[in-house]
This record gives sequence, structure tokens and C-alpha cells, in this order.
Amino acid sequence: MSGPETDLNYNWVLIQELRDFMDKWNSEFKNEPIIPMKADYLAERSIQDNIVLESSQNSLIVVISYAMMFLYVSIAIGFFPNKIHMKFGLGAVGILVVIFSLFGGIGLTFYWNEKLTMISAEVVPFLILAIGVDNMFLSLREIPESITSVEERIGFAMKEIGPSIFTAALCESLAFFIGLATDVPALQNFCLVAGLGVVVDFFLQMTIFVGALAIDNKRIWLVAPTLSAAATRSLSLSLAARSACAPATKSTAVPVLFNPVTKIAIMGITACFVIIGGMSCEKLLLGLNQNVSLVENSDTYDYFETLYLYGEAGPPAYIVFKDVDYTNTENLSNMNLIASELASLNDTVLAPIYSWVGAFQNYIKPREVWDEACGSSEVSTLGFDQQMARFVQIKIESDCCQSYGVCGEQYAQDVIFDDTGRVTTSRFRFQHQVQKTQEDYIKGLVETRKACDMYIDLLTTYPESVIDSGKLESQRFAIQMDVPAPASYMRKFTNYMGITEPQMLKAEEKEDEAPSVFSYSLYYVYYDQYTYIRGVLFQNVFLALGAIIVTMQVLASLGTALIVAICVFLTFFELMGLCWLFNVVIGGYPIEMNAVLVVNLVTSIGFGVEFCNHIAMNFMRQQGNREQRAIKAMN
Repeated sequence: MSGPETDLNYNWVLIQELRDFMDKWNSEFKNEPIIPMKADYLAERSIQDNIVLESSQNSLIVVISYAMMFLYVSIAIGFFPNKIHMKFGLGAVGILVVIFSLFGGIGLTFYWNEKLTMISAEVVPFLILAIGVDNMFLSLREIPESITSVEERIGFAMKEIGPSIFTAALCESLAFFIGLATDVPALQNFCLVAGLGVVVDFFLQMTIFVGALAIDNKRIWLVAPTLSAAATRSLSLSLAARSACAPATKSTAVPVLFNPVTKIAIMGITACFVIIGGMSCEKLLLGLNQNVSLVENSDTYDYFETLYLYGEAGPPAYIVFKDVDYTNTENLSNMNLIASELASLNDTVLAPIYSWVGAFQNYIKPREVWDEACGSSEVSTLGFDQQMARFVQIKIESDCCQSYGVCGEQYAQDVIFDDTGRVTTSRFRFQHQVQKTQEDYIKGLVETRKACDMYIDLLTTYPESVIDSGKLESQRFAIQMDVPAPASYMRKFTNYMGITEPQMLKAEEKEDEAPSVFSYSLYYVYYDQYTYIRGVLFQNVFLALGAIIVTMQVLASLGTALIVAICVFLTFFELMGLCWLFNVVIGGYPIEMNAVLVVNLVTSIGFGVEFCNHIAMNFMRQQGNREQRAIKAMN
């Protein structure tokens, strides 16, 4: 056994006991066959252990990716195997700049007391790597060979490509930072880490990498006069091989790209992808199959596979009523209607609904057959809170319960009293049908929520004065017990800013309050995001496009900004369509709309800005008509 669980002594004790049992069985009952049995389990720490195992595996992939990119950059920016012009040192500096940018973004995230999610840890390294490497090649490409002064050569290169790199970095960082306004924590964390990483990468590229570029150029100019004839001939051959690629691009790729037939074909293909993207908005299934994100053949993976195949029990769920005015008989009638509505949801809810309302209404009716056994005549003269206090004390074994079905003890945990004896919260209990797929889980959440929303406006709550008095009494009790009341986010912020005893704002009072009736099950916490994740995605995308348009309009022109924004949107939209098309063609585990996909789609906006911006900025620097300028920009 290996992994985080090796430090748990009770695991080793269990393993040793199983080994002893097998030894005893083999020695005493060797002729008796053992029925094969496989036990799958899920412990409290299983998910955490799986994340550790997955992170360790993915770390190796990230290291290999960076090592391969180092080799590629070192060879591509120089003239391999020429000793003078190989530029392995410059490539190493470039990769170190990317690594430091990644560490800087993560470090600043930790400085603001934010945790690093697994999605951010797996996606951001590749995003920063792609942007950093692209900037390296762009900087090297703009160095002119005709200028002899190293300082002037570097200055000319930065004059040509610097504004483009700055524009791209500003657009990307703003597009990511705007993602902090969304309501998906995983997306917020990713946007924060990615935005900070892009900012740090820009400053390190403009300082450390540019300095290393100048040093490398000085080294070459100092060593070049001492080259032997053989070394000069080797360098000439390398230059000829390298320069052969440019004419091939100009003579073949660019003419084909700008051919009228190619233009029409590109427009047609783009229109098809846009249509597919529009279909994917509804066709992409919501959810995240847990086995897609788990390490295959791990204990947790096997548990969920077995649960899917053999699990036949749905999760328990509740309908919670908060500060409802139970003295209003219409409220009790509406609560019964909610229970009836839930019972009619045969696809998602397993009847019966355990509601205390019906039994309680019978209990407080005087002059019924159960009056003498239950004491209903006496109870009917009391207030609601006293009636409920007595109702939940009716024992299951009592004559009132056994003979007349008026039972209250079974609902004792479903009714909450405050310190003054007032009923503040109650609940109904029920169970969902067996849920196996992501669609089943989401449908169960949505339908029970709809059942509550149908009657939420019909339920009246206690007056504010009654609710506030109950809160005040609870606060006094907390002070007496020396238990501090939990601070809201607004109060934490004002305390952090050094503002003592901030004034209680109305928004702060309502910040964390739940509605008067809502449905709850343990899995709702994880699936609630799927009720709004599509809206969050498009909100983040359009806010990011707005930031791109505003930024580029200031640094370039409005027309260029609009064209870049449209191209970036098409990159995102068509990628989403291809995800759905991949599901249709390939099958297997489908690509689903969840936080992981949203993060990757937002990442595509960063890549789109990186490439479209540089082409657009290069286009603006060229002379000639539109097609000539476009051809020069592509070259």
C-alpha cells in the first residue's frame, strides 16, 4: 500500500487481520472454496487522497511539457547545432521567466489568502507557457540584422513589438480579472491566478528576457569575428535552411489563404461552426461525471462505478420553512400543497412525504374521537408554539398515536424552537428516486425547487419585529455563553480596513438569509451551480469582450477592436460547438458543461486575444491596400 493513507495505523491493523484470516482459512479450510467478493468503499478522506494522487501524476506531465518546450524553444530560436547560435542559454532564461511568472501568480494568490484549486493548478501552467513562448518568438523575430549596435537593435525590436505585447497582456489580464465577478468559485480562482500570471509574465518578459536577449546578442557579436571558416560555412548553411521556410510560406500558404475560393470556403466553414456552436448551447449536457475526474482504477473510482451499477437508494432531502407564520392557517394549507406537489413528482421523488402539518392539524381539533386520548380540547386553547411543544412530545407508543395515528415524536427533529420557545424553522422529509446519471441529479434539484417556488409568494412570515426580537435574544444568549456571533463578509472587510464597530447595513443583514421555503439535500450543494452555469459563462465571456474592445479602442482603433473581439468570440463559440460535435462523433464519456469546461472555454479567450491581437497590430503597421497589408501581416 502506498500514498497518503500509509501513515494511518488502523489501516495496517485491518490489513494484518485480513492476512491472518486468509492464512487461517488456507490452513484449516483448504478444501472449502471461497466465494469471490470485492468490497468498494468511500471514506471521509477518499476524495482528498484521490486529489493528491491525481496532482502527483499531473505534476509529471507539467514538468515534461516544460522540458519539451525548453528544447523546442532553444532549438527554434537558434541555429542547431551551431555552437555560437544555438541559444540554449536564452531558451533557458525564457522558460525560467515563464516558471517565475507562474510562481508569481500563485504566490500573489496565496498572499490574498486564496487557495489554489486543482483546475487552476492544471490549466494555468499551460496558459502562461503558451503566452510566454509566443512573446519570446515575437521579440526575436523583430530584431533587425542591418543594425550593428546591440542596444539599437533591441530598442527597435521593442518599438515594433512592445505595443502589441502590452496590448495583448492588458486585454488578457482585464478579461481574466473580470471573471472575478462571477458566482462560480472555481472560475473565480482560475481568473485570479491566470490574470496575475499574465501581468507578472509581461513585466518579466520586458525586463529579464529583454536583458537576456541583449546579453545574448552582445555575446554573438563579440564571438562572431573569431569564427573559423568551417564555423562560418556551418552558420551559412543553417541560415539558408532557416530562410527557406519564409519563401515557402509567402509563395504557397499565403496565396492559397487569400485565394477567392479559399475565402468563400472559410466563410462557409465558419458559418457551419457558428451553427454548431448555437446548437451546443442547449445540447451540451450539464454535470460532471465524477469518474472523468478521478484516477482510473483507484479505490474512489471503483466505488462510484459500483454505486452506479448496483446503487438502488436515492438521497434523502428536505423542504425547509424559515420564519413562516405558522399561526396563519392559510400558510399551513399551502405547506400541505407543497407536500402534495412533491408527492406528484414521480420521476424524482419517492413518496411518501413526511409532513407534520396533517397530524398537527388533527391534534389541535377539539371534539374529535381522539380528543380524550390526545387532549385536543385543552391544546386548542393554547398558542401555536405551546401546541407544537406538546405535539412533538406525543410518544409513538401512546394510545393517541397507536389508536388514532396522531403521532408527534417522529417529528421532534423536524421542528426547531428558539430560546424563547418560538418555532423558527421546520422541515418536511422525503427521499429522491434512485439517481444514477448527472441528468437525474440535476432534474431532482430543479423539480423540488420549482415545487417550492410555486408557493413561496403565498407563504407569509412573522413580522420583522418578532424575528428581530428572536435574533436579539439569541445574541444575548451567545454573549452569556461567550460564543461570538459569526461575522459577515462585509464586517470582516471593515474590520480588516481598521474601521471599528461598523454600522450595520441592511444589505449586511440580508446577505446570508435564506428564503422562507427552500429544498435541500446534501448533493444540492454541488449541483446548484448547474442551474446558472451557462449564464455565468456567457456573462464572463461578454464582459471579457467588453474589456477587450475598450482596451484596444484606446490603444489601437475601434474598428480593430471590434474585429479582434468578434474573432475571439468566434474562437470561444466554435470551440464550444466542437465539444458537442466531439460527443456526437466519438461518444464515450461526454464533454459536459461544468466548471472544468467553463475554465477551458475562458482560457480560449486568452489564447484568442494573444494571436488575433498580434496579427491586428501588425496589420496596422503595414502600408498598402487592405489585402496587401493583410498579406504582410501574415508573413
